[in-house]
Amino acid sequence: MKKIGIFIVLIIIVIIVIVVSKKDTTVVNDLQPGSTTPINTTPGTTDYFPTTGPGTDDSTNPSTDLPIEASVVTYSATGFNPSSMTVKAGTTVTFKNETTGSMWVASDPHPAHTTYSDFDAKKGYAPGESYSYTFTKVGSWSYHDHLHSQFKGMIIVE
Repeated sequence: MKKIGIFIVLIIIVIIVIVVSKKDTTVVNDLQPGSTTPINTTPGTTDYFPTTGPGTDDSTNPSTDLPIEASVVTYSATGFNPSSMTVKAGTTVTFKNETTGSMWVASDPHPAHTTYSDFDAKKGYAPGESYSYTFTKVGSWSYHDHLHSQFKGMIIVE
């Protein structure tokens, strides 16, 4: 009987060790906007929280000048990627030209650009160049490449 009691105690200790060792200590590779420092989401720890960037007192870090939200859409030979993006009002979206030709981002409809008339690059951007626009109006804004109007996308502003 004494051996069974010791055996049960050992099993309980092993179970406790397993449960404690399985405690979730995963670090999610989320980034503070404008920072390359991952945020540690493990409760009770602070060793991976950013010390520079937006929301910190580091005025010498150039990332503090970035908007709170920033998103990138790439333009390639197959069109816009992602073709649809949801952002918060006030977000700056950058359209990066990764083709060998020019890109002219503009709101629909083609060629008038009247759906969101301010959202119009008004010129072509060469390969490697980017066009950025800050979306302040809530809504769903379809757009296209004015020079190749078959390529379309959508920005949803909440």
